[in-house]
Amino acid sequence: MKKVFLISLLIIFSFSFLFSYKPVNLYPDPFGVAYGGFYAGEQFMNLIRDLGVNRTKVTVFWHKLEPEEGKYRWDVVDKYVSQLKPGDNALIGIFTTGYCTTKESFKGSPLKNEHCKERYRIFIKKLVKRTKGLIKYWQRDTEPASNRLHYPAKPEPYVETQKIFYKAVKEVQPDAIVVGVNNNGTFKNGKPQHPEFFDYVIKHSKKYYDLLDIRLYEDMYTIRDRVKWFRDRMKKYGYKKPIISTEFGGPDPRALIPHYVELIIMQNEGKKHPDNNGAFRRRPSRRFGRRKRNFRPPMGNRRFQRKRVDFNKEDLYYMKMFQKNCPKELEDLRNKIHFKDMVQRHLIVFSNNVKAVWLWDLSAPSKRRLDPIFGKMRFMNRDTKEILPPYYAYKRMIKHIGNLSKVQRIKTDNKKVYLFKLWMKDGSTMYVVWERRDPIRDREKPPIDFSFSPGFKKVKITDVFEKSEIKETDKGKLELKITDTPFYIEKTI
Repeated sequence: MKKVFLISLLIIFSFSFLFSYKPVNLYPDPFGVAYGGFYAGEQFMNLIRDLGVNRTKVTVFWHKLEPEEGKYRWDVVDKYVSQLKPGDNALIGIFTTGYCTTKESFKGSPLKNEHCKERYRIFIKKLVKRTKGLIKYWQRDTEPASNRLHYPAKPEPYVETQKIFYKAVKEVQPDAIVVGVNNNGTFKNGKPQHPEFFDYVIKHSKKYYDLLDIRLYEDMYTIRDRVKWFRDRMKKYGYKKPIISTEFGGPDPRALIPHYVELIIMQNEGKKHPDNNGAFRRRPSRRFGRRKRNFRPPMGNRRFQRKRVDFNKEDLYYMKMFQKNCPKELEDLRNKIHFKDMVQRHLIVFSNNVKAVWLWDLSAPSKRRLDPIFGKMRFMNRDTKEILPPYYAYKRMIKHIGNLSKVQRIKTDNKKVYLFKLWMKDGSTMYVVWERRDPIRDREKPPIDFSFSPGFKKVKITDVFEKSEIKETDKGKLELKITDTPFYIEKTI
């Protein structure tokens, strides 16, 4: 009898352990917004500060800062640094490009020889000195082993360059924080692209980075598993480092529209209509075959084989919301999804012990072309300086939870309910709750009943659209009707 009791107790303990969530302490001021791609010296920190944060980043290219050996052009770096203040959580990312690299990709390549390794070391030291200690985070060659645009899947030279980079930065600025690994966050069958590359990098670059970076786009509900893969790899090799995300955001059409990438590719190959069997057919092509001018394939170098891609007209309709000149009703829907995703993704990321984040992105060009995946994540049209609705949604979010210091997901009986307890810098607490749904296809679904005990007698409930109500708890229990729209739940009198 005792044996049966002990086994039962052990099963209950194991089950509760598997489904419990620990409180996570975050870095001070963990919220941030990246400027966006191809920084050219624009003045933008006034907008970052207006959003209520001081964490940002820009990316530069070695070949633009040192186009020829020993000849430097620092104007872009100087314009960025001139906007910063002591205490800002500023990051610079550098792509290893130019005269001393193998030029295998547009966004980073191995160094050619020993002379080039020394030239790279000199360049990094000069760059760090130039920033006068105002850059807190340093990063290089992000999203390696991704596609033809990024650093090739060659782990040995990647680690060797990381070693040079780390030592050069620390020699000039010992308190600088060096970011490493730099995964793009795209997983397949439970593993990142080229898992052997990242296994090698994590094993051999232990001494040459302070924080591990993983990009957290795509399906937000897979973030837990993706982060765990990298945490497990560090554990496998006997160490542990904090994890951050220097790029993440949504809504990501790859998570919402089936076969979105394939549909975009075929649309740009000129085959806009399905065949008689109700499917697009991918024809063999060299890279992407013929395509519209200025179109950059979203997933890099693929060699397509003939393959049936099932679709339905609804998917073709909804994919328009991520493209230019979409119908107003779709633009409004996409904005609503964006506002929800912003809150949801931040809390899911933070609750998985990701210490700080840089949301993508403040601005992106919009006149010539719009990136079919990331383009509408922007807060501002760079060409026209037009501020877009997500900018104001972010400000609203920061008003509610910008002082966040600790977060914990609370287990509920309904696995689709996401309930979080938040601790603020001033010692106050609040809750955020929503139900997991398909934000496109379930938007007409009625709300569900949900109740929990927040520990408050009276609460103010505010959704992400700033609709609010005051409600009293019944013997400590709060009764709610929830959908996928997050509610902020705060104590009031």
